[in-house]
Amino acid sequence: MEDKSAKIFIAGHNGLVGSAIVRKLRNLGFTNLILRSHHELDLTRQFDVETFFDIEKPQFVILAAAKVGGIHANNTYPADFISINLQIQTNVIHSSYINGVKKIMFLGSSCIYPKLAEQPIVEEALLTGPLEPTNEWYAIAKIAGIKMCQAYRLQYKWDAISLMPTNLYGANDNFHPENSHVLPALMRRFHEAKVKGAKEVVVWGSGSPLREFLHVDDLADAVVFSMEKYSGLGHVNVGSGLEVTIKELAELVKEVVGFEGELVWDSTKPDGTPRKLMDSSKLAALGWVPKVSLRDGLVDTYRCMPCFFHFAEDKIGIPKVYVKAPESYTSYGVCVVPYAADIKSYEWFKQNFEWVLCNTLLFAEILSVIFHNMIHSARGFYVPCHLYAFIALPLLSNKKWWYLNIID
Repeated sequence: MEDKSAKIFIAGHNGLVGSAIVRKLRNLGFTNLILRSHHELDLTRQFDVETFFDIEKPQFVILAAAKVGGIHANNTYPADFISINLQIQTNVIHSSYINGVKKIMFLGSSCIYPKLAEQPIVEEALLTGPLEPTNEWYAIAKIAGIKMCQAYRLQYKWDAISLMPTNLYGANDNFHPENSHVLPALMRRFHEAKVKGAKEVVVWGSGSPLREFLHVDDLADAVVFSMEKYSGLGHVNVGSGLEVTIKELAELVKEVVGFEGELVWDSTKPDGTPRKLMDSSKLAALGWVPKVSLRDGLVDTYRCMPCFFHFAEDKIGIPKVYVKAPESYTSYGVCVVPYAADIKSYEWFKQNFEWVLCNTLLFAEILSVIFHNMIHSARGFYVPCHLYAFIALPLLSNKKWWYLNIID
């Protein structure tokens, strides 16, 4: 991908991984990125995908689109996890080949490996034992994607490669209270507990499982690196090489968020795989190394985390109202802070909160169309937030000025 004007289709560009890849490519000067939201192109619909590729003719494809979720989501929606992911992979990979894509990268997950695989996990461990039952549906779909890329390489001599990242986190993560992965789920629980002044936070499991985490910006760097440096039949692991217990992770997230209460472990809930550390020596041998430490990554993630409709006061008594961003941009959030110190303005805001919120988000939706490219770039949602805050709120709040404080 030496040509900065090459047409590159990033499937799933609004997600955690896809958005990071877009940021990386744009920072490197790539100017011809093809991006489609789920509403614009449903990758599970074969005809729509075939038509898209026939018209756009991308030169490179990075397949980061997938249905993802944590233990609860996998247990609740097993049919969705296997069928949707199989449909996406099959449609995109086949249409890429048929339409002359030079190279495709398929992104999978470390859950493809056996539950009790020898640690650290080497690529050759694939299909050597039973999978972790709590996410086997997703894992089977991802294994099929790897094998599909290998089959097309063997039969058609086509440059299809697969990267298997470890547990990911970072800006634009999914913070859903039930369907998110362990790290964003912890971060949201601690944040809401801090805002509400709760005395404790209950966390699933015993806290003993060991996990490896990789910041999504490091993965994006590895993706670009591999597209340029790697071409082979076997899939490649991508990890940080460092592991922590879930208990250690929870304590670190608690510290970063600033929650001062207690941690309570619910051992009646499942732990999942006891240990999962990737052997990333194959990629390291090519010259790639991660750069973001876990603590720095957590701080960055918390700055980008959305807020969720809570009234609170900070340590110096300034009232705050937390406002969630529009539903289509669920991973970005804003915090509206009354600039005027007098209590009357704060009381007025509380009494008229729903009306102000409705009108403010309406402004946001309008501006989201105008600033579409900014919103889908690196933290571009901040720009519309600043604009609509100073346009809408002064008008809505009885001429009381309010200050918009992005968590930045």
